[in-house]
Amino acid sequence: MATWARDHVEHGCRSPSGACEADTCAPGVCDEGWAEPLCECADTNRDGPHCKQEAQILTFNGFQGIEMHLSKLPDQSEAESLVLRFQTLQKHCSLFESASAISTAPDKFGLEIKDGRVMLFYNFGHKTWNVSTKPQISDGSWHTLRVLRRSRRLEVKVDDTSLVYNISDEATMLDSDYICIGNLGKSPDILYKDSHASYLKVPESDAFVGRLSQFYINGLNVMSLVRTLPEFRNSHDHLRKIKEPEASIINAWKDNIGVSASAAENDADDILEFPIQFGDNGGLLEYVLDPQKRCTTLAFFMKTRSTTGVIFTLLASSGDFIHLELVSGMLSIRYNIDIIRGQSTARNAGYVNNTSWHKLKFGICMAQTLLLTMTVNEIKHEAPSTNISINRPVLFTRLLLGGPPDKPVAYQPQNQLENQQNYYGCLATISVSQSSNEGEADNVSEPINPLRFFKSLHNVDAGCHLRGDVWEEDTAATCRPGVCGFGGRCVQQLKTYFCDCSMSGFTGPVCTDVATTVTFSESERGCAVLEFNPLRNTTKDAIAFGIQTKHREPVVLLHITSHSNSLDFLRIEMTNFRKRSVLRLTYNMGSGIQVLQDSSTDLADGNFHVIRVVRSMSTAKL
Repeated sequence: MATWARDHVEHGCRSPSGACEADTCAPGVCDEGWAEPLCECADTNRDGPHCKQEAQILTFNGFQGIEMHLSKLPDQSEAESLVLRFQTLQKHCSLFESASAISTAPDKFGLEIKDGRVMLFYNFGHKTWNVSTKPQISDGSWHTLRVLRRSRRLEVKVDDTSLVYNISDEATMLDSDYICIGNLGKSPDILYKDSHASYLKVPESDAFVGRLSQFYINGLNVMSLVRTLPEFRNSHDHLRKIKEPEASIINAWKDNIGVSASAAENDADDILEFPIQFGDNGGLLEYVLDPQKRCTTLAFFMKTRSTTGVIFTLLASSGDFIHLELVSGMLSIRYNIDIIRGQSTARNAGYVNNTSWHKLKFGICMAQTLLLTMTVNEIKHEAPSTNISINRPVLFTRLLLGGPPDKPVAYQPQNQLENQQNYYGCLATISVSQSSNEGEADNVSEPINPLRFFKSLHNVDAGCHLRGDVWEEDTAATCRPGVCGFGGRCVQQLKTYFCDCSMSGFTGPVCTDVATTVTFSESERGCAVLEFNPLRNTTKDAIAFGIQTKHREPVVLLHITSHSNSLDFLRIEMTNFRKRSVLRLTYNMGSGIQVLQDSSTDLADGNFHVIRVVRSMSTAKL
């Protein structure tokens, strides 16, 4: 080696090249490289080799995020590097998480915002260790966060403030198989079609609402990857436009990253927080109001193309109501309180069913008189005089978003609220505030996450898919029902998507191609054996495969046994049941032997059948 290197190694140290003297990386930071300058852009909203390119800025509305799958089984690491540059006004939220969705270990590396400061926490399998940074970051300005861990040494830097810690834990190995920023849900079903608050597990904190311009994980530029993916997928000869090293990285990650965040066009625009969409079959979301508060203020953004529909209803136990509805594309207030009945259309606000976002603020105060106020896009609508004495107290107890009550209301005259059409469109940045006096009635509280405060909901989805003059699902770059065949899962990315066919039994771009096929003959029965190495304890398993047979004898299709002395096992078999060959699942995950059987399908009819099994803890779904 020394002989070979004799002509390539010299005494002394090479002189600086001077490449950083001409603002090569401005506005970034330049570092002298061996052959060329090295530019650090993480403290700016710039990207590229010399920080001259505008960085990709993504907007997160509380239901959006970036999720990356690292491996099928948890990776183990003793070192992590994370760089985030973000902008937010949130005082409390979940920001980042790296953990394992399938491992039994509680390992986790996460970031949260608490009281306007970044809190970092680690768990290596025993206890959670956390530390809070000092700088306030919930001021709407751009901030850069750097986290660097090497074994027990942890360095955290927020802008210009840097702190070094020693993690007080004997373990140093982190198990993880995914990383996520923004919405940390492990399932795309954020809101259920029909739910009651008592049956739905409410998240401990809201997900991130804000903007992101830099995201590096272990040296990987995630934002550059996200920006280049659409061009890589849609170009037949992407190597002409994308350099080979970058193309190799994109090809390795293209099917392991999901992006539901939106491209930000202007970081000065309002972020429409926690948007929800009401279905065309009648969506409804209910909040409980404090009847002791005389004044209620409701503010939100709305988007629709419908000409009619009840947007919200304020309802009292006595049957009195106030609701806002669309009449020929215009906003109209209708009320029935004691002896007061009336309707007023905000004609000065114009038509609001043009699929653009419109800002609304609605206020009501109940004392001896009725006081109504409404502002649409900063244009105030003066309702007709309601200075009429109310003979009895009116206490509003329910707020219904999306329509009138779905059940008859006591004390309500026939057809006052019945047979009213529901709202078909979106609401976002919903704020509900109550006060006891008129002086505080104009105050608007922070927007709320509908998932955290509703009493019940029906036919409501998270997010809004109405853009411009067409529904988002009409575009070729957006996931939509049926785009992936045979039960494949559509995964959204920035301006593109792909089909995850792992649970479909098929393969190909849209899960319609025949996957690898193995034939088992009756005369030469075979068996394929797969051993997991290294061994892993898992809490979740997903199994999918397809079969086609006319053989009716009972047979084991798949058998999974546990290592060591555990009695855990999972067996999928075909068994006889009333002249049919049906599917049976038998398993033991520590709570005794469980059996599931699907007797509705004859597997030995010669047709192709896809079998799916999803196991979570000690429960399974066939």
